[in-house]
Order: sequence, then structure tokens, then C-alpha cells
Amino acid sequence: MGEFFRGWKRKIGVVTLVTACVFMVGWFRSQSRFEYIDFSFGNVSYGVTSMHSGLAVSRTTELDPTTVLNFFDFKSVELFVKPDDPFNGTPWSKNFEFEWRWDWAGFHIGEGRYASRRDQDCMIPYWFIVIPLTLISAWLLLSKPYTIIQKKIAEPITAEAR
Repeated sequence: MGEFFRGWKRKIGVVTLVTACVFMVGWFRSQSRFEYIDFSFGNVSYGVTSMHSGLAVSRTTELDPTTVLNFFDFKSVELFVKPDDPFNGTPWSKNFEFEWRWDWAGFHIGEGRYASRRDQDCMIPYWFIVIPLTLISAWLLLSKPYTIIQKKIAEPITAEAR
């Protein structure tokens, strides 16, 4: 078994496969949970959100200057338990007032307003991360390892041996 993990290809292949599995767990969790982590500076927050089979990066600005945001915020909410919960929506739902947006095959990029805040969001689907990582790890793990062929160097004959 130790022979299998010799070389950099196999070791990187295992790390890539573990990374793909972590993103796949996120993919399945995002179908039933809304999870985000935000870091705020003044009235602007930057966050990463996992929801609806995608991973989003966002910048949110509170339009009310008196609003003070928590420096760090984390939330995990089960989706669809309360259908009217605002967390069940996405920045691309009906209540969001768009200034511009682009949607294609699970990718979303947009900017607009929701209630008293301005959102800029970029979302990529989990499949765009999981499938390439799985293919790369399969190639790294299943390809034949390089065999190093060493040429034997002939030893020079010394003058005494002649």
C-alpha cells in the first residue's frame, strides 16, 4: 500500500479528492440549508454563502448610515421549514430589486437592493467545483506512475588496473 502513495501525483490526487468530497458535502447541504459567514467593516459586510446548490460571494452595504453591523456573523438556517422566511429567497428572488443581473446554468452575478441594503453578489454552482476536482483527482490517482530508468554509468578503468 505504501508503494501506491509514492510520488507527488498520488499525494496531490488524494488531497484533490478530499477537497472534492468537502465541496460535495457543501453541495448536498446547500439544498436544504442556508449558511453564511459575514465579516463587517462599518456598514459594509463581505460574506460567503452556501445555498440552493451554489456558493456565493457577496458585498452588502446598509443604506441606513445609523445601522451598525456585527463584525462577525454566522448563520445556518434550515430551508423550507418556514416558506415565508426571507432566507428561503436568494438575491435573485422576486423581492429583490435588480439594477443588473446575469444568470446562466447556475451562475449568477448581479447587483441591486433588498429592503434597506444594497447587494452585489456572484454565485457559482457547486458542480462547477466538484466535477473538475473529481476528474483531476481521478487522473492523478489512476494514471500510471512514472518509472525512472537509471542508466548505469561505467566506472572508469584506472591506470593500475591496466
